[in-house]
Amino acid sequence: MLVIVVEDQMSEREFFHGLLLKHGYEVIAFKDSLSAMEHIRVTRADVILIDYNLQGGPNGLSLARQVRKLYPADIIVMISAYAGVQELVEAIQISVDDFIIKPTTAKDILKRLDEAIMRRREWFPQQHPPHIVTDVLELDMSARTAVWYGEPLSLTPSEFVLLVHLASNPDRVFGYSELYALSRGERLPPAEARTRIKSHLVNLRAKLEKNGRPQAIHNVRGMGFKWHLPALNEAV
Repeated sequence: MLVIVVEDQMSEREFFHGLLLKHGYEVIAFKDSLSAMEHIRVTRADVILIDYNLQGGPNGLSLARQVRKLYPADIIVMISAYAGVQELVEAIQISVDDFIIKPTTAKDILKRLDEAIMRRREWFPQQHPPHIVTDVLELDMSARTAVWYGEPLSLTPSEFVLLVHLASNPDRVFGYSELYALSRGERLPPAEARTRIKSHLVNLRAKLEKNGRPQAIHNVRGMGFKWHLPALNEAV
């Protein structure tokens, strides 16, 4: 199980990293929300442990809000020594799974993580498969690789995320705001989202249609984009 730790204090970050590794978790640690979100967009974690008072960028609550929009089923646990009633209310409003107040103990942290994991498993018993395989497309979520008509695709992180969401939902139309939120973790008005995400979609379509491959991503005028490729079978 992968846990992403976001903590700006090195000593605290190293403490969480060591504690979780010792108890069988895979751990990746970041010192700020920007670098963490860049990773989370393309590498989905099982648990995200976030310090509320992050420095040098958006605070922990802002990061938690982005993660919750991107991955509604992921486990988010916040931790802080300075949280008051307002902070707790804001965390509850975005469905943070738990809010641990410092000082605390290693035993309590592990117990609270276990409880949060069990709750989420009850609420979301089915997870997306680590692989999506069709006649012509193979996506490996863990390795972040894509094979199209038997040939590997060289994709940017944003292109890979867009491909995963579109190909996993054939014939579903995604609006510009939704596509931008899925790829960047932030929801923008449609016009602004279109401007920012257009180049990623253009590049992705060009890579898919290279060497005469059929069109798979279609523009639905006034609405957004959808994945449609008659040759594709249901994902298994």
